[in-house]
Amino acid sequence: MSSNLAVPLVVTEEVGPKQSPNNRQSVIISPTHVTAAMQSSRQYRLSKQSSGISIESSSTSGEWHTAGGVGGAGQLSAFFNTANMCVGIGILALPKALEFSGWALGVISLLVIAALTFYSVRLIVAVSAHLALQDIENNDEYPSQRGGRVVTPGYAEVVRRCLGSSAGALVTALLCVSQLGANTAYLIFIASSLKTHFQISMKSSLLGCIAVLSPICCLRSVKLLSLVSLVGIVCMAVGLIAAAFWAITAVVDTPEDDDDAAAALLSPALNAANWETYPLFLGIASLSFEGVAAMALPIENSMATPAKFPNVLGYAVVLILILNLLFSCVMVVAVSSISDDVPGVITRAMPEGSTISRVVSACLSLELLCTYPGNAIPLFKLLERSTAAGRVFGGMRRLARVTYFSIIRIVVVAFTGVTAFVLADAFDVFLSLVGSVANASVLFVFPGMCFVASSTHEDDKRRYRWAAGLVVAFGLTAAVVGTAIGARTALQGILPAGHSS
Repeated sequence: MSSNLAVPLVVTEEVGPKQSPNNRQSVIISPTHVTAAMQSSRQYRLSKQSSGISIESSSTSGEWHTAGGVGGAGQLSAFFNTANMCVGIGILALPKALEFSGWALGVISLLVIAALTFYSVRLIVAVSAHLALQDIENNDEYPSQRGGRVVTPGYAEVVRRCLGSSAGALVTALLCVSQLGANTAYLIFIASSLKTHFQISMKSSLLGCIAVLSPICCLRSVKLLSLVSLVGIVCMAVGLIAAAFWAITAVVDTPEDDDDAAAALLSPALNAANWETYPLFLGIASLSFEGVAAMALPIENSMATPAKFPNVLGYAVVLILILNLLFSCVMVVAVSSISDDVPGVITRAMPEGSTISRVVSACLSLELLCTYPGNAIPLFKLLERSTAAGRVFGGMRRLARVTYFSIIRIVVVAFTGVTAFVLADAFDVFLSLVGSVANASVLFVFPGMCFVASSTHEDDKRRYRWAAGLVVAFGLTAAVVGTAIGARTALQGILPAGHSS
């Protein structure tokens, strides 16, 4: 009796132009080995094995399969979308986070978090490819697309299949908390900045944001958001450069004999390490890469050449790390030269109503508006693909279904606006709690656990499992300790002196 198996992991052969789009030597690997998906070019040839004789798969889509890549987006488009998922509220709150951690401990931690982010996203992408190709191996009629290109399962589906339905429900809830929390924080930052430097009330700012975001969030294609992402990245670059210019000017222009400035240099942000409030740093720092884990899979699926996604991811993570370090360090030095407290909304530290302050506030606010729709896509997909949505809207025509889903998206946008208005005064602690409760688990814990659960084949490399275990341990530590300290701070208000928002 035949069984569906793949050819050995290490077999290689020359691939002709009619067999593989890459026209180069390809590794014939098994999707049974999840660690192989960490190493391959994502070109897979499956086979069946009967009585010890390997024969090529008779799958209707052809012998070669590509995990992901069902869209036509290029590397530049994927880079903009990936980078814009990372460039968000996390980087803008990092100056406050460095006050919680101390500058030296914070910088070292950011380097570690960036490396772990890159690796954890590679893990979840590999597991997703592994599951998609197993589906083909187990079912010749699996509906692959476009000459053997296979849609890989999304983040929540990967967790459900690897860890069970309970874990799938938990990660769905955490993704909702993460996306709602980050997008709420976007609106708090925008409204607070506009109030400080443009004298626009919080209520008016939030209503304006809801009016602008509602139609944009109804766009249903990741590719269509590329232009919005590009605008956001340009605005962020201009805003960060202008903020850095102000910061350098503020430091240079500070008189050496200014007693207030000398006293301000005792700010906790300039300590090498602040262990007591360090857990609050971990929550905010996790938000520095807030959308990349959940958005990695749809972005990879949208690429014409998914084998290039690791390069795109690496460039995006390095870019965000550099921006994080430069912006947070420069702003901490500048603000600490004039004050002993770094505000959670960093633009509030700048001269009220000045030209440079308005430029920074306008650019950063526009960037967050551009980031919001892309960051909300995973949440919208979760809601629209839920069991409840299937029961209610499954029998409708496509136009009616899309209309109802668009209304739901608008309701979600309005909900984040109302939440932002209520929580505006607790910005930094709110961010830390969101990062600890949701982002640390989504970014580190579940990718590592899924990889460990999938790497059960005898040919899987143990070093990958050990590395995945370390990622899980870091994520659990950040989640548990950060949540405990953040909850204590929020409920009891015992944040040490010098760390108030």
